[in-house]
Amino acid sequence: MTDPTARIAAPAALALFAAVGALMTDRSTPAALAAAAMATATGIVLAWRRATGWPLIAGLSVAAGALVFLGH
Repeated sequence: MTDPTARIAAPAALALFAAVGALMTDRSTPAALAAAAMATATGIVLAWRRATGWPLIAGLSVAAGALVFLGH
């Protein structure tokens, strides 16, 4: 994948994974939607700011935490 394509595809895949997780989780609906929105927003911000290195690792850790909360 080229860089511009990856910057669009990665947040889209993260958003899809978070949305499916929000639908399939046993957590309460507001908490699941908040976690999915947080993971999606984190991915969009990281792509928009073209994060690399430690900021990218920290941001992806936050998104991963939201997905773990959803029960993946």
